[in-house]
Amino acid sequence: AVDAAEWSVGILRPLERPELTALALETLAAGLWSRGGYAKAERAYLEALELYRCLDRQTDYARCIGNLGLIASAQGNYSEALRLY
Repeated sequence: AVDAAEWSVGILRPLERPELTALALETLAAGLWSRGGYAKAERAYLEALELYRCLDRQTDYARCIGNLGLIASAQGNYSEALRLY
């Protein structure tokens, strides 16, 4: 799933379809997170977050913030997790 998501992000970025790119980035982040790739997952979520902010997609933005909180919690960074929740 991670390879397919990376491929999708690479295809979608040049097409300037931020809503689809953000979704592909979220998918990539989830796959990376499930493999323990917290730093890479965080970067993908942050990029998706910025796209959602620009698109004014508040529900999607909030979901990314929550997932960043879960990543912080999984790494034992509870103060950051609480800030993000």
